[in-house]
Amino acid sequence: MGSTSDGTFNFTGGTLKATEYLGDLTNAGGTFAPGQSTALSTISGNYTQDANSRLQIEIGGMLAGEYDRLEVSGVAMIGGTLDISLVGGFVPSLGDSFGFLFANGGFGGNFSDLVLPDLSPFGLDWLLNPGGATLFLNVIEGPLAGDLDGDGFVGIADLNILLTGWNQNVTPGDLLAGDPTGDGFVGIEDLNAVLGNWNAGSPPGTEALALVPEPGSCTVLLAISGYVLGQRSRIRRRT
Repeated sequence: MGSTSDGTFNFTGGTLKATEYLGDLTNAGGTFAPGQSTALSTISGNYTQDANSRLQIEIGGMLAGEYDRLEVSGVAMIGGTLDISLVGGFVPSLGDSFGFLFANGGFGGNFSDLVLPDLSPFGLDWLLNPGGATLFLNVIEGPLAGDLDGDGFVGIADLNILLTGWNQNVTPGDLLAGDPTGDGFVGIEDLNAVLGNWNAGSPPGTEALALVPEPGSCTVLLAISGYVLGQRSRIRRRT
């Protein structure tokens, strides 16, 4: 685990679970988690977490005691990974906020990696938000599924992006390559994401409004979609 000296405990591996620690605590390669599920953990000193370390936080509800909270009386120097998991079947709602880390002496550094539960099926996303001496994890509206160009509207431009990348292996989650599902392949699931939200959102301007298909052009869109579906089904049969 590590060694202690001059009131400072350094641990370099494994998982340390504690509800109260007296002195400075340095996480140099391990995982720190509150002592019990959805517990309050206090450190009477400074907390340091390096680039190879992990802070593990469980969230099971909105009320105090229903999610993990780490309170540091000194300075929190953070780095490495923040690992969030949902427990007890809890699903956050829009506007929920979890003040999971408090440092009376302030913060330094930033988490380099965030491991967060996927809220996209609920149309939601996470936002890490510092608020004075507390670091919050907020639940916000997620990106509009099918909005590949990020203009806040799902339309012809997004369909064109998808068709350009059709049947290609791409970087997983690269929207501009046509992969809203994040599986690294542009195919039928991605088409469904675009068509499922067709015309959703707000056009960015009059130019975008001109791109919205008129009723007559919807036949063209359906024809394109039918062609794409047929091509994909044939590929599946060949493989």
